[in-house]
Amino acid sequence: QNGITFQVFSITITAEGEVVALLNFSNKVSERFSAATIESVRINVPKVEEEGESEEKPTLNLRLKIYIYER
Repeated sequence: QNGITFQVFSITITAEGEVVALLNFSNKVSERFSAATIESVRINVPKVEEEGESEEKPTLNLRLKIYIYER
C-alpha cells in the first residue's frame, strides 16, 4: 500500500505582550506552520486595577501539533 509516513511534534508556546500583538503572533505561527493543528489557544488578560494599569501583561498560550512528512 502507498501510505504517508510522518512524524508529529507537540509544542506549547507562551508569549507575553499587548492583545493585538498576541493575536498577530498567533496568526503568524499558523501561517508559518501550515502542516500543524492548533490544539488549544488561551489568552489571559489580567484585570486592570483602579489606577488604570495592571502589573501583569496579557499572555497567550498555544498548543500545537506539527506534522513533518517524510519523502
